[in-house]
Amino acid sequence: MDTLNCDPDATGNGVDHTARQVFTGHYVPVNPTPIQDPEYVTHSKNFFRELGFSDSMAQSADFVRMFSGDLTDVPEPLRKVGWATVAQCLCLRLSLTVNAGKCN
Repeated sequence: MDTLNCDPDATGNGVDHTARQVFTGHYVPVNPTPIQDPEYVTHSKNFFRELGFSDSMAQSADFVRMFSGDLTDVPEPLRKVGWATVAQCLCLRLSLTVNAGKCN
């Protein structure tokens, strides 16, 4: 993200949840809304293996908290805001496929 341009109309704190047209910039920083009382459901063991991650990491409290939108305690170099793009499509490799740029 350090080499990409942030939308100049974005808010600095990531409180930018209203849908709007973005004319310049590669992304908009967005502060995610954390899920209350998140619970681990499943993860892709193959994907974790490809990344060199231990399967036990997926069930750790820190991992579940971060991937449920709570970024308050993320360590450096992670940021306290997420980001959104015009073409953003979040496909977690559980049982989703990517076809023609869309998540199915």
